[in-house]
Amino acid sequence: MENGLKHVLERKGWIKEEPEMADKTEYKVYTRCILPLDTVNRNNRKFSKEVVQKAIDKLKGQPVPCRLNMPRVEHPERMFEVDWQDIQGFANLSIKDNRLMAEMRILKDSDFGKIICQGLDDGTMVPAPFGTGDANVSDNVEEISNYTLTGIGIIDKNRSIW
Repeated sequence: MENGLKHVLERKGWIKEEPEMADKTEYKVYTRCILPLDTVNRNNRKFSKEVVQKAIDKLKGQPVPCRLNMPRVEHPERMFEVDWQDIQGFANLSIKDNRLMAEMRILKDSDFGKIICQGLDDGTMVPAPFGTGDANVSDNVEEISNYTLTGIGIIDKNRSIW
């Protein structure tokens, strides 16, 4: 396990390093497309490859948190803050073939991690990015600019924007 992720998980009490468990994997790895680029999605939004690349560059190689579902909207001012109790893994992002790709490491032994892994394995759940940006509207299409990617929500496939 990566030292940064392992440290966070140990601090939260989600895993405990024991000698006989040192070689066992506590997470499952998934590589998935999380956003098509340069195309209009079902939300009538369009993310260009250049805008998303800038968002990735802002991360400076740091992974983004993965969680079950999207952040709550009861507190709009805190919608994109990271609540460490909701984190079920981390993802490294890249662009490949006009798609934003995520290599996600998901906890496989936590209650929510089990739900996420089951949903990703059987195809009933999909990863979706969340963040902030500006939208320039033209012909009912919101062209996103100045984008900051905050994390990935694992959502029901029927809620997917593409």
